[in-house]
Amino acid sequence: MNGCACARKPGGHQFCGTDFELFGARQTSMDAAQAMMNDFRLIRVEPDDRRFRPADVRLNYLMSLDWLVQRLQAPFDGLPSS
Repeated sequence: MNGCACARKPGGHQFCGTDFELFGARQTSMDAAQAMMNDFRLIRVEPDDRRFRPADVRLNYLMSLDWLVQRLQAPFDGLPSS
């Protein structure tokens, strides 16, 4: 799959995601990100107040990709929705 995406969430927060498959070594990439990126030390995830993890990034990316694929496969008549 080899993907990366960014999205702006309500409130102005930007989240970037990846599947960590760029070099075909997902776990190695996730371990390196965990060790080197401050995000995984500083960002907390609610409701259990745990640290943000590379697995969270991957899951968010895969869910977003699935949402996008579903939307692109839906019938579209070429007219904007109102």
